Amino acid sequence: MQTDGGLAIGVIAEYNPFHNGHLFHLEEAKRMTGAHSVVAVIGGNFTQRGEPALCDKRRRCEMALRCGADLVVELPFIYACAGASYFACAAARILEASGIVGYCCFGSETGDMQTIANAAAALADESGEFKKNLRKKLGEGISFASARAAALEETCGIPKIFMTRPNDILAVEYVRALNGLSSKIEPVAVRRAEYGFNARALRGLVYDGRISEAKNYMPESAFEILRQAAENGETARPDAFFQAIAYLLRTMPPERVRTRAEFSEGLENRFIRFCEGAGSLDELLKTVKTKRFTLTRLKRAANNLLLDIGADELREAKLAGPPYIRVLGFKRESARLLSKLRERAALPVVVNLKHAAAQLNGGALRLLEREIAVADIYSLAYRRPKKIGYEYSVPLVIL
Repeated sequence: MQTDGGLAIGVIAEYNPFHNGHLFHLEEAKRMTGAHSVVAVIGGNFTQRGEPALCDKRRRCEMALRCGADLVVELPFIYACAGASYFACAAARILEASGIVGYCCFGSETGDMQTIANAAAALADESGEFKKNLRKKLGEGISFASARAAALEETCGIPKIFMTRPNDILAVEYVRALNGLSSKIEPVAVRRAEYGFNARALRGLVYDGRISEAKNYMPESAFEILRQAAENGETARPDAFFQAIAYLLRTMPPERVRTRAEFSEGLENRFIRFCEGAGSLDELLKTVKTKRFTLTRLKRAANNLLLDIGADELREAKLAGPPYIRVLGFKRESARLLSKLRERAALPVVVNLKHAAAQLNGGALRLLEREIAVADIYSLAYRRPKKIGYEYSVPLVIL
């Protein structure tokens, strides 16, 4: 483990919502590295699983700041809503470009850093044998994720189950991304503690009207933020946008649907055909699902349709990487960390949206403008939606 040298811990998360497992992760990351400051890169209002976040990014930013983070920046929506490799690569680029991060600390079901490193190297190498095994498994009609896991086991001896655990999968992608950047940031795997619950279970409690039970699994300050959001009618359900998605499927030409990210192999035809009789998003996705298409992929496809994310656009975004670092909030006592970010960052640092036009141009400014529009869409899930462009008037979260 390298010495701290004043560099911060970088974590990549959604905090949807922030719970005791996340608190353990931050505390353990500090213990393992000896570093004192935490920079969190968090996804915005839509998540990597293709769902609207339970509560908005500013509330989740505040949860993080109250529970151990010092500075929170946003992962742009186009990456935050994408598959693991896109999500991880973009977040790693932000940490690298920040100039203030010395460690990337991520949760892992196994905590096995050696296997994570081996899997990352194998995926980056993509040997002829691996590609052959991957094609063979895909020919059996299973999902890409399952085929890749099986191919890694046959090629490199990495247990297939390893690449079926969500946090281990992301851990591999983080290391792969950092290696691809020739980054000096040190990857650190923090083994997840077993708490008998997860963020999905907590979201279920809120959806079922049992939010008081979530208090047992969350830091008190994080729970209060979530409770207030629920009381204000500012939480979102996974199916909040089913009617909008159904409208698009019924009115958009199939050739246009086909160009949205995650729509391939005729998937647009299944969505359009089965949308006719579906009464909910869950019903639609379960009907469309096959061995080839996982529910997570289908959720992302529907989300890409809603947010108008094209396949070509996503590929180009991955190659280019995030064009700015947008700050969502920080602790007053950690203001020096923000100052360091502004001094050292290799990308423009956006702190005030009203000044962004003077900092950004071209594709960077267009991406930020779309981010603002995505926030407008998200607020439609509220009991009373926000006004159009409300992000311009929302201040940083400063504690």
